[in-house]
Amino acid sequence: MKLYIKIAIHAIFWFVYLSYSISVSLELARRLMITNVTSHLAINIIWAVVAFYSFYIFVIGYFERGKYFKYLAVSFIICLLCAIVFLPFHFILSNEDKFLTIKLAITSTIGTFLLGQCGSLIRGFENWVNNLKHQTDIENLYLKAENNLLKSQISPHFLFNSLNNIDSFIGSNPRKASEMLISLSEILRYIIYETKTDFVEMGKEIGFIQSYISLQLIRIKNPSSLKVSLPSSYSNQRIVPLILLPFIENIFKHANFNDSSNTELRIDLTDKQVTLYSLNNFTPRLNESDSSGLGLENVKRRLDLLYKNKHQLTISKTFDTFEVQLVLDVT
Repeated sequence: MKLYIKIAIHAIFWFVYLSYSISVSLELARRLMITNVTSHLAINIIWAVVAFYSFYIFVIGYFERGKYFKYLAVSFIICLLCAIVFLPFHFILSNEDKFLTIKLAITSTIGTFLLGQCGSLIRGFENWVNNLKHQTDIENLYLKAENNLLKSQISPHFLFNSLNNIDSFIGSNPRKASEMLISLSEILRYIIYETKTDFVEMGKEIGFIQSYISLQLIRIKNPSSLKVSLPSSYSNQRIVPLILLPFIENIFKHANFNDSSNTELRIDLTDKQVTLYSLNNFTPRLNESDSSGLGLENVKRRLDLLYKNKHQLTISKTFDTFEVQLVLDVT
């Protein structure tokens, strides 16, 4: 929820509260002949602010986590403390022994509780709107990804190169050409069918990455210049499909694959995390399009939506090196 909407909601609430509180205070002052009504009103306003924002900021957390008993217990304690702290000020101002009564204490505690519930209700509404927006953003992201998956994740340039490489091996090495064709078909099958779900098994994702790398290495004159380390065993980890691919694509798109190059791709896997590390040299080019930068921004957006508070992405770029480390929670 945008900040100005939050401010508007709070402003409307306090306008209604103050209007009601002032009208009631003036009526009581008229009936009971109270002369220092402004002081009593000021105490009530401070009391209301403390109660409202105590529930709005702190107490609502127990309710949202499903700890309803603690929510009620903390609510009762806060209401009781507010009554103990603020009622004596009314007593001092009134200078009447009969002013501080049990009935007044109970009434004030109940009023504090109701005011606190207003704070919880408004905070709960704000959180609900934020969660709804977050869910809508995720759904829109999936719709866009579904419509543009083949174009954005596997470029036609890669497909054409793969088919040309396969064609070149058909006459000289039919067995190799067959293996390459099988790898390409596995890549396309994975993209078309497996990525329809929100999460896939880690083993399937790593298998796809292996097929992708093997096809890309064929067009490189010095494939040994790329050091690759992938996990060989998996548990029950699941991952968003193709979330790692843009970083791997970036290596083959920009790296210098020669004897002196320092190009590395490493994926490590534990029960709770998957870590991708990549390092590559590149040759800066004038008038180079910023498509890779745009692609990385899209990846950052996907990570923020799909792995909110569950990822760490560090990108370091110098004049001729590019380094990425991504840590995902897969629990």
